[in-house]
Amino acid sequence: MTSPNINIYDPNLKVTLYKTISRTTLDGSNPTSQRYQGAQRSYDLTPFFGESGSVRTSKSVRDPAGGFALTFADIPYIGEYAGQQTFESLYGLIEPMDYIEIRFRHNPATAAGQQPPIIMRGFVSDVSRSEAMGTNGQAQRSVTVTGQDYGKIWQMMQVMYNPQFTVGESLLTNFKLFERYGGALSMLPAAQFVQQIFDLIVNPFITAFAPPDSPVPATIEAGQYLYIAHGTTNFTNTQNFESTIYGILKASCDVGTWNELFIEDEEDGVHCVFRPIPAMDINGDLIQPDAPSPQYVDISDVDVISLNVSRSEANVANYFWSNAPQSDINGESNRRLWAMEGADKETVLQTTYPNNLVSLYGIRPMQSDTQMSGDQVISNSSGYLATAMNARDTDIVGWVNNRRKIMLQMNQDNVLYEQGSMRVRGNENIRAGMYVRLHRGTFVATYYVVKVENDFMPFQGVFSTLTLERGTGFIERVTRGGGVDSPYLAEQMTTPALS
Repeated sequence: MTSPNINIYDPNLKVTLYKTISRTTLDGSNPTSQRYQGAQRSYDLTPFFGESGSVRTSKSVRDPAGGFALTFADIPYIGEYAGQQTFESLYGLIEPMDYIEIRFRHNPATAAGQQPPIIMRGFVSDVSRSEAMGTNGQAQRSVTVTGQDYGKIWQMMQVMYNPQFTVGESLLTNFKLFERYGGALSMLPAAQFVQQIFDLIVNPFITAFAPPDSPVPATIEAGQYLYIAHGTTNFTNTQNFESTIYGILKASCDVGTWNELFIEDEEDGVHCVFRPIPAMDINGDLIQPDAPSPQYVDISDVDVISLNVSRSEANVANYFWSNAPQSDINGESNRRLWAMEGADKETVLQTTYPNNLVSLYGIRPMQSDTQMSGDQVISNSSGYLATAMNARDTDIVGWVNNRRKIMLQMNQDNVLYEQGSMRVRGNENIRAGMYVRLHRGTFVATYYVVKVENDFMPFQGVFSTLTLERGTGFIERVTRGGGVDSPYLAEQMTTPALS
């Protein structure tokens, strides 16, 4: 008799803290103790996670930063100073902006001695200590540490020019960003602009405080995953814009409607991902040709704890419009947009497409302005000859028309797509920005994962909660036949083993 296959899981967690704060005084003059100054520079927090401990991480392609929350028992950390043991709560050793590295796996290691994969690197934002009396009359103490991944850096870094004025640094021209940080004094391809921001502003800041000779990444790699192949950033807007680094990039690079911008942790370091949204149409083809090929993770229904999906007409749109406000001052591109004819008009108002009929849903407007310009637009200055101005306007109009067409293709079938959430057995391979294929019997549906929340609770379980969009479950149902091919029966069949 053949023995049944039984999946064996071996959850493995590793959390390490590295000190970035080398405190020798309280305020520059009052010294700390020699014991504190001589404390070690790294701490393995893993042994402190007991029955009441937990590790939670959250990462979304829509947010500037991911987050983590660590809760562990407040047992003393035993160190050594001057030949004597020292006892201190980790609450007294951890400070904001210390570096945290979180690794875990749910499945067994594929090789002996293999450490768990990286889940998140980040910095402490808050450390708290809780003490209470339990019902058994014994004290219960715990420490909670919360923080964000490397997205915290571009979220907290502010580009402001008033501080420079107060210290006598005169920024007299209309190109303040160039005067303050350097770089190219021209409109740049969007990917090059993002890379320049990291090279000139973000990475020098990180390098200045990252401890030398430590595992703390001193830079965010910005180059390998910059997939944006088209479009230039507006020059004058970025030169005078005051905001966080993320705010400047988001406002300048069409992030949200067309592009995604987020931080990704990999084994070789921290990366900036800047890419067209990898949305697919109902036939499974990428809508934006320069978007990266989708990454899929296949999961079986035996791994699913809960699944909640829905469809709605709330996001139906049939009237689409986009302007280029940064480019229409010194030309007539805006007037030419309103004078469109032929096929271009069909990308503005859809009246006969079955999934957003005006006769059924009424007029449903969707407007989003592009802050970028076409590939050939290298300046938005005035004073050009008529032929040059006309060529620039033509390129801008073509760019806006294409932006509007992409917006239409991404949203004309919203009434068909499912959105919701899925809680599954912990899976360290699923990352925000990937697709999951859910196998239920012979029924397979695909979902875009915009957010992943991982929960590692010692002696209880490891779970991943996925926020889903553009699900194809309904599309799969309405294209199936009858009999054993009926959707409901297909879901109830035994799911084939996944390779």
